Amino acid sequence: MLADNGICCIDEFDKMDITDQVAIHEAMEQQTISIAKAGIHATLNARTSILAAANPIAGRYNKRLTLKQNIAMTAPIMSRFDLFFVMVDEGNEASDYNLARYICNVHMRKDQAINPEFSTAQIQRYIRYARTIKPKLTPESSKLLWEQYRNLRQDDAQGVGKASFRITVRQLESLIRLSEALARVHCSEEIIPAHVREAVRLLRSSILPLEMDDVEYSEDMFADTTKGSQATGPIKAGDVLAGISAGSQASASTPKTPTVTEDATNDGAATSTQASASSRKLKIKRESFEKIRNLVTAKLKALEE
Repeated sequence: MLADNGICCIDEFDKMDITDQVAIHEAMEQQTISIAKAGIHATLNARTSILAAANPIAGRYNKRLTLKQNIAMTAPIMSRFDLFFVMVDEGNEASDYNLARYICNVHMRKDQAINPEFSTAQIQRYIRYARTIKPKLTPESSKLLWEQYRNLRQDDAQGVGKASFRITVRQLESLIRLSEALARVHCSEEIIPAHVREAVRLLRSSILPLEMDDVEYSEDMFADTTKGSQATGPIKAGDVLAGISAGSQASASTPKTPTVTEDATNDGAATSTQASASSRKLKIKRESFEKIRNLVTAKLKALEE
């Protein structure tokens, strides 16, 4: 209520009581707060933006787990936020030195260490003016919005990139709100396609992909499948997917870039042992593997029909 027409900043959001989490649903969805105390029943406005900070459950963010598995927040509340930004603490000598130098400089020189390009009063006037603008969608921007939303839904359904949370219709509403905000930032009365593209970029950058092991397989992995297909008829989608599943089971800790290694034989004698040793092994990133698998599956299904 106190943050009506402003910004509400909440720290330790993941440690909020269950009763408070239920109460904040209305504030985030309806922009109102209902009060029923001491015989008083009232509905107060809470037209505010919420900036919340939370800590991971284990103290350090695990990239192999989803965002919901890393923080103690319910799915309904998470779906009401437009953007998520994960601040991963990775050891980097240059960034650590720059951060430590800046903090020490601020403590040593106080306000003299901060030399902003614009004063606080100028920024406040700019924000007050930007809030008065009510941008409207153009037909081109509206078409681009639903196309980008459709792409997000397709990527989520196919498992491309393994997003850290599911894409729902709330993400379409988020894209609209972000596009409107970008139009206000540029003091524009209309939402142009450039604003929509920037909103999509922000949303995609906040969808943190999961880290997964690379896939490793060799040429002889599909030997049994190929022999079976030659005996029974044309290759079926299930046969190829069985081989692909075997390849995913063989995945392990591998280099980040795709590499192809071939074992050289000592002589030209073609023995079964040497043929097995000289089989090519391919290692590709999990994201590329998922895309290839989806394309192969779609093609084989089309051929079977």
